[in-house]
Amino acid sequence: MLKDEKVASWLDEKGNTRSLWLQGSAGIGKSVIAAHLSKFRSLGNRVVVRHFCNNLYASSTEYDQILKSVIRQLLERSDDSIAYVYRILIMERKPLTVSALETLIQELISLLSGTAQERRLIWVILDGVDACEAASLARCIALMDLIATKDTAAGTVVCKVLFTSRHEPYKQRARTRSIVQLGKENSQHRVSIQLYAVRRLQSPLISDRLSQLGVDTDEMTDLGHEIAAKADGEIPTSTARDEHPILTRSTGMFLYARLIIDYLSKQLFRTSADFRGAIEELPPELKDL
Repeated sequence: MLKDEKVASWLDEKGNTRSLWLQGSAGIGKSVIAAHLSKFRSLGNRVVVRHFCNNLYASSTEYDQILKSVIRQLLERSDDSIAYVYRILIMERKPLTVSALETLIQELISLLSGTAQERRLIWVILDGVDACEAASLARCIALMDLIATKDTAAGTVVCKVLFTSRHEPYKQRARTRSIVQLGKENSQHRVSIQLYAVRRLQSPLISDRLSQLGVDTDEMTDLGHEIAAKADGEIPTSTARDEHPILTRSTGMFLYARLIIDYLSKQLFRTSADFRGAIEELPPELKDL
């Protein structure tokens, strides 16, 4: 993903991409990618704010709670920010309305961005935003768009924003941002799944067991590629697609690769051929997903 032109531009402090939307089906790896982008951009003590919207936790999808999550993370980066919020909310006793939270986020970002001589770019990642209700999502998008389009007095960008979701953004808003559709980035995405699968197989717990079966490093790489192929919906040419609906559904999904490896790591195999055969058969538990 780091090689994708839009993603690279969003990550680059001098890149023109200020607002990026990462879109793809469930299990395709949006949150994994968002987490890695956050970790990568956090290097060098850069300011990165990330919020994950989860249907299992209603509070994480409520607009005011998203704002509070962003504010909390911004406050962690500066004592001056804490002092500023204390003065506004405690000393001046301003009511904590949603509008006040929106204004506070903008002011904190402006404060953290520094001066023209010591500019500090801020990255905000909102992961899984389609878990939010339509009204909350629309308001969240509007606020982040406003923040992302602001410049410093010197004309430099203050903040960059990344959204991830299963569905495409509102059509009327789509022109204002770059969109990366994971399902359509098949070549790069297959490589990403391969790397994930190989690294999982080479982890100490699994690699030790494979070594006992006589599987060397090169063979682990081959096995990882086979798992990635299954996770990307590849079906043997001798097999009808309707005989493997699970593979049809799994196209491009990191989730299936993870589940396959989790399943394999818990099974007992006598030979490497048994291990490879298990990859071909696929675990029956996946049929219930």
